[in-house]
Amino acid sequence: MLNLHSRKIILLLSILAPLSARAQSLIPSSGKVGSCNFATGGIHAWCIPDYIAYLLGIIFMFIGAIFFLMIVISGYQIALGSVINDKEGGRKKLKTAIIGFIISAFSFFIIDWVVCTIAGTC
Repeated sequence: MLNLHSRKIILLLSILAPLSARAQSLIPSSGKVGSCNFATGGIHAWCIPDYIAYLLGIIFMFIGAIFFLMIVISGYQIALGSVINDKEGGRKKLKTAIIGFIISAFSFFIIDWVVCTIAGTC
């Protein structure tokens, strides 16, 4: 029988494995990011902000996946809190996950605004 720690690791790997496959392509399959075409070599200096914005989208996708995972784990910990005598730990983990997601969302909007301003696409 798997203990709780092993189950968490298996759950984490089952969620992050498909995401890591997505991250293997740091250039989309179409080769186009914004007005730049990486497949044909149509790359210019103004492609850098577009590509940074694309990479930020991938990074924040991982942050969203980790947030979802923490919500699920803390939900199980709260639900099983009476059995394992750690209901407060689940609430604390949930609160930390929500605060971390809010900070990440605000940082995404700030960084996206800066990149958008630099690129002149706002």
